[in-house]
Amino acid sequence: MGQDAAVLECVVNVSEGRREDRLGVIAAAAGTELLDVHRDGDHHRAVLTLVGTAAPRRVAAVAVAELDLRAHDGVHPRLGVVDVVPFVPLGSTTMADAVDARDAFAQWAGAELGVPCFLYGEERSLPQVRKEAWRTLAPDTGSREPHPTAGAMCVGARPPLVAYNVWLAEPDLTYPHSKLGIEYDGKHHLVDARQWRLDIRRRENLEREGWRIRVVTAYDILQIPHTVVARVSEDLRARRHPLLAA
Repeated sequence: MGQDAAVLECVVNVSEGRREDRLGVIAAAAGTELLDVHRDGDHHRAVLTLVGTAAPRRVAAVAVAELDLRAHDGVHPRLGVVDVVPFVPLGSTTMADAVDARDAFAQWAGAELGVPCFLYGEERSLPQVRKEAWRTLAPDTGSREPHPTAGAMCVGARPPLVAYNVWLAEPDLTYPHSKLGIEYDGKHHLVDARQWRLDIRRRENLEREGWRIRVVTAYDILQIPHTVVARVSEDLRARRHPLLAA
């Protein structure tokens, strides 16, 4: 692919990460537009990397037909069997192109599959959707009620994203024995005044109890991940983490 080629990527997250036969049927719907499949049994979730706008619809239709959210027991938070559908502009494709694809997909899923969709992107973040959906936030397309077996979808437009885990030998991003916590501050932490005040108060309370809170941002993760790992390792070593204290 040339540097200036127009490519629209779609990274579909489905709530199935254990049954290879079921996941195989879902992945097969993408055909030659499937670039990659990553699954996690504990999360009971799979991520399918696709290109274009047709494959995401085929994959979503098969997933809605094959999966039942009522039987799901993975540890990853989810709103539906097709949980997250972000469109990502690559090459000469613009964010406006991604937003158009997002909106068209959400309209299609609401009308053809009967699955309500919550939009995310510039107007709101994915964490905000997860927090507010069905409480203070109504679906942008489709029914006002969840689909009985498929739930709802979070359909977004975003830049490329690098995601990885920093392993601390404990659940979540905390290690209570060393009193070290790692927090990710997304954009909404800066633009939401109430969230900002809550963040400050929580960190002050934790630091008063002897905790060290390491805050990371999207820039840290995307541009200098090696620095994030080095700083976390330094904190753990200073706090006598059993894996790094020696």
